[in-house]
Amino acid sequence: MLKKTKYLFIFLLSFITVITFSPSKIYASLMIGGDSFETITEGGDVFYFSLNPVMKKLGGVESKDSKNNTFKYTISYKDKQDYITFDKTNHQVSVNGTLIKDKYYEENNQIYVPMGVFEKMNTTNVVESNLMDTFIVTPPEYKYNDVATYNLGKDKYLLKDKMYNILDEQDTSKYMTYNNTGSISVPDGKKLPLVIFLHGSYQGNGISTYFDVGFSENMKALANEGFVSLGMNLTPVYSLDSMDSDKDKRYEAQKDLFSKIFKKHVQSLLDSVNKDTTNNIYGFDMKDKIDFNNIILVGHSRGGQNLFLGYEILKEMGLNVKGNISIAPANYWSSFKKYPDIPTGIVLPQLDGDVHTLEGRQIFDTMRLQKREKDLQLIYLYSANHNNFNSTIFKQDNSFVDDKGNTLKEPMPGNEQRAFASKYIVDFSKSAIDKGNLSKISVSKDGTLYNKKVLMSFIKGNSNKLFDANSESDFKNFSGNYKKIIASKDKQKHTAGNIRLPGLSDYYPLVLLDFKNANDKVSYKILENNDFTKFNTLSFEIMQDSTNPLNKGINQIIDITLIDKNGASHTISTPLDSSALQYQPGKMALIPVKDEYAKTMYSNFTPLSTLMIPLTEFKGKIDSSNISKVEISPSKSVGQGNFVLQSIYLSSINDQEETITPENAVLGVGSLKSVAIYIFIFCIISSLLFICYKKRSKIFKNNFFIILIKINMLKLLQWMKIYVMNVEK
Repeated sequence: MLKKTKYLFIFLLSFITVITFSPSKIYASLMIGGDSFETITEGGDVFYFSLNPVMKKLGGVESKDSKNNTFKYTISYKDKQDYITFDKTNHQVSVNGTLIKDKYYEENNQIYVPMGVFEKMNTTNVVESNLMDTFIVTPPEYKYNDVATYNLGKDKYLLKDKMYNILDEQDTSKYMTYNNTGSISVPDGKKLPLVIFLHGSYQGNGISTYFDVGFSENMKALANEGFVSLGMNLTPVYSLDSMDSDKDKRYEAQKDLFSKIFKKHVQSLLDSVNKDTTNNIYGFDMKDKIDFNNIILVGHSRGGQNLFLGYEILKEMGLNVKGNISIAPANYWSSFKKYPDIPTGIVLPQLDGDVHTLEGRQIFDTMRLQKREKDLQLIYLYSANHNNFNSTIFKQDNSFVDDKGNTLKEPMPGNEQRAFASKYIVDFSKSAIDKGNLSKISVSKDGTLYNKKVLMSFIKGNSNKLFDANSESDFKNFSGNYKKIIASKDKQKHTAGNIRLPGLSDYYPLVLLDFKNANDKVSYKILENNDFTKFNTLSFEIMQDSTNPLNKGINQIIDITLIDKNGASHTISTPLDSSALQYQPGKMALIPVKDEYAKTMYSNFTPLSTLMIPLTEFKGKIDSSNISKVEISPSKSVGQGNFVLQSIYLSSINDQEETITPENAVLGVGSLKSVAIYIFIFCIISSLLFICYKKRSKIFKNNFFIILIKINMLKLLQWMKIYVMNVEK
């Protein structure tokens, strides 16, 4: 019996081993001109691509030879040609008469071809991308809106004292050699705006890794809107480290190398645009392509902080940056003393498992406290993670994991996350360049942007601060049910309970509004800036404390009251589903946070965001030119609540810039012609209908005629009503 048990155990162990280590399908990406095509391997080192879509991209022409039971694709470009022949009898592939070792196969009505065919072709090249999961093939000819890879050639960097290259620690030489590689997308046209992408620090097989092609989806979306976009390889910068762990030395060396690489790529682009050259490394005719007075910088992860140094470099070169977008930024280097006053957007992914503290909020808070004439925006994107913004990073990250490894929140699919980024980058770039502001980018009433749930913090340029928790003097004007609290990474300083704020620093002052009954309130006395008529929005950077049982785990409502110098007051209640006051579901859990020990904390972030109150709600009710107090109290329908406030300010948002939608469309005075035209058309249609009715046409019956007349009359009255309302305004 014991012997049988022994053999059974050996059999089970062998079976498990075979199942565990047997080859399985692995999926990777083949990129051609910025388009991704799926590749498959059965667990070995041979990858296969799906034939039909790839041949379509390369311009291959199919022909069949029924006599020899083969079919062939011909690819032609100038004086070059490739013939790829497929033998149906034995599934062998030959390129220009040379047999390929690996055979093709068919599955699910798809033909899968070994990647080795590209090595034998004349019209295409295989780019050594140094990416484990991405293969890059250059097509015979790049077309407008394609994403092309380029190489400016080798360069070397003299390593500073006690510096070394992480990717090659055995190399004792004083120089680090790398290729100046990158990617570019160019649409048709002249003097086009430019978007520059800066990638972050990711693991690769070499310092010339093409992580920049991970933004190809964004670049193609921009090309469709008339933007040139460029991404540069920054991996050499991130490979520098210090033998004595001197961070300052390492940071200075990294900034120095970043500047060298950045200038190299930009200068090459300048030369290609301003000089007529036949040796074009980009694959496009670049003469007069770019307007360097209209540049947008986009950075991801460490690139999200690097872009601020990139801004300074471009400014030194005499070029004009119109906006910065920082996506999931790592606040890696010491903070900049002065951030640029240009339209700036910061995107924080809720489930960031890399920059797990969402440090972009620190950048936002530093910028909002500087005097700004240009808009500042922060987007907190639910269900997004860190890596999915770049398509070449296959590692999944997720910060919402408890001590048992349970995933508390699933991230959105990578293609959806990148599609969101593309829409935001396009709209941001157009708005920043055309208008110099971000007013057109606004969250819908249901709390979504591009159909994805978000929270937004928005500091409009030239906003007027009424209160900020960072100002000790502002607290003197507070009265009522409040107390000052400190959120801090230092447990000794932390007095903010269980709230989990993005970008938490060592000292983060806030105001706790604690309403235990309906009569509780907080008043803020306005000593200056009393004239609210110069603005159209009263904004609160606020949230409910979702960890406090007083809020009962539901979305909250508050009452806002304005009181003028004469004592007149008017109160409005915030909408029930106001995104800024929504409940953030979660629980107290032991959470492992990256390289630190697990900590007991709330499993969800509780972000501050901007609650915007239109001042038109108070028009005619009080003297808005002379306001004395702002009061906050619990809604009478709820009667209690616990809220955290950071600031109160006045803004002019969407002033004469409001996007026209079916819900808010109105006819201006200049639209009187439209009304007259509609009346004219209405009269003609009604007359024709009446004639048809009198002649008793078989097509027009009595009821049908009456219905059409009613529809036209109602539409006319609706237009006239909207027109009159607008004239009254």
